[in-house]
Amino acid sequence: MLDMVVETDLEEGESSRLKELLGSALAQLPELATRPLEVLVTDDRRMAELNLAYRGVDEPTDVLSFELADWSLSNQAELPLGTIVINWDAVRRQAPENGNTPLEEAVFLFVHGLLHLLGYTHESDREEEEMNRRTYEIVERLGISPRPFGH
Repeated sequence: MLDMVVETDLEEGESSRLKELLGSALAQLPELATRPLEVLVTDDRRMAELNLAYRGVDEPTDVLSFELADWSLSNQAELPLGTIVINWDAVRRQAPENGNTPLEEAVFLFVHGLLHLLGYTHESDREEEEMNRRTYEIVERLGISPRPFGH
C-alpha cells in the first residue's frame, strides 16, 4: 500500500515506473509490505526545509525517513508505517557518480529509508556494513546490480 506524491519534475513515464519499482522493493520486506507507506519525491529546496526542521541540518540530504506508527501496539497491520522523502535533485546528481540510472538510485535511497524504519542505522562501521549488505541484498532481488553506495 504505497502512496506516492511527486512535488518535482520527473521525466515522462518516470513517475509510474518509480512507483512500480518502489512497490517491488517494499514487497521484499514482508514485515512492512502490508503497512500503508507514503513516499514524497521532492527537490533540494523542500528537502533542506525538512532536514532543518527535523534534524537541525541546514542543507538538503538525499533521503529522510519518518516513522509514524507505534511499534508497541499489537495490531500494527492497519497503522501507517511512515513517510520516506526522496530528493530527486540529489538522485539526479548522485546517479552518475554511483553508476546508476536515476530510477536505480531512487530505489537504493528508498530501501535505505525503509531499513531506517526497521531500526537500521549507520552510526558505526559495523552498522553501516550491515545496512549496506541488506540494501544490496534487496536491490539485487529487483535486478539492480549492486554499485557503490553509502551515507
